[in-house]
Amino acid sequence: MAVRRAAHAGSWYSSDPGELTQLFDRCLATAEKTEENVIALICPHAGYAYCARTAAWAWRQVSPENVRRVFVLGPSHHVFLPGCALPASSVRAYATPLGDISLDTA
Repeated sequence: MAVRRAAHAGSWYSSDPGELTQLFDRCLATAEKTEENVIALICPHAGYAYCARTAAWAWRQVSPENVRRVFVLGPSHHVFLPGCALPASSVRAYATPLGDISLDTA
């Protein structure tokens, strides 16, 4: 089974796990938590230099113990797709600087 590489690590965001953790910690520490019951998020996905604070605000609203499944949806930046693209059936995980994220195929 294959692991999809982190295509933009080192360009859109740091490839260094320590730097990335520090960035997330700083952004999450300044993000205000609301009292709303959040069941879904729409977050930016640009380079972290542009969107880390906004994304952290969104993620700060979520209680990790309530998360059972995460769906990641995003556009194709390279080719036109008339429908939906899914990972190849051989892909079992996505690599990130912070470790691999296993795909739930259920």
